[in-house]
Amino acid sequence: GALRILEIGPGPGYNFEFYPPNSQLTAVEVNRFFEEQFFEKQADHPHIKMDRFVVGFAEDMKDVPDNSVDIVVSTMVLCSVRSVEGALKEVHRVLAPGGKYYYWEHVLDPENIWARLGQHLASYTYYDLLFGCQLNRKSGEIVKANKAGYSHIEHQRFRTPPEKGFEFLSFFHSAHAKGIATK
Repeated sequence: GALRILEIGPGPGYNFEFYPPNSQLTAVEVNRFFEEQFFEKQADHPHIKMDRFVVGFAEDMKDVPDNSVDIVVSTMVLCSVRSVEGALKEVHRVLAPGGKYYYWEHVLDPENIWARLGQHLASYTYYDLLFGCQLNRKSGEIVKANKAGYSHIEHQRFRTPPEKGFEFLSFFHSAHAKGIATK
C-alpha cells in the first residue's frame, strides 16, 4: 500500500522531493497561506499523492486519527511550537505501531558559550517575535529523553557550515540535532 506520511510545518514543501514513490502526504501547518501551494506541488511531485492539508498546531492534531500514519517528519519546527513535549505526545499518538518519527532541528549550542549567549538573547527579543523561533531550545535532548512508547531512538548532534553571506547569523544557527524515533 501507500506510505502514509505526515509532515508538520512543511511550509512551501522543501522536503517533498525526498519522499519515495507511492507516498500519501498529509500536512499539518499553522499557516493557512501554504494550503494552495501544497496542492499545486502535486504537479512538481507526481510520485506523491497530496492527501490532506490540516490547519493546526503540532500540539493538537485532533483532525489526525490515532495510529494512522507510518512516518512523521519535522524539520526546524520544534523551535516554534508552544510545547515540545505536547507536540511529541501528538506525534506518538498519530504514528502507527512500528512507525517512525524523523526530525531535524536546530538546538541550543552545547559547546560555544558565545553562540549560546546569542541564542538566549535572540530567543527573548525581536527574533522570537519576528520568526516565532526560539533558538535556545533543547529539542533534540527532549526527543531523546522522551522514550515512552518508542522502541528505539537514533539521535545525533552535528554542526552545519556557515552560509556564505550569512556567517554571523549562521554562528547562532549551526548546532543541530537529527534522529529517528521508532514507535
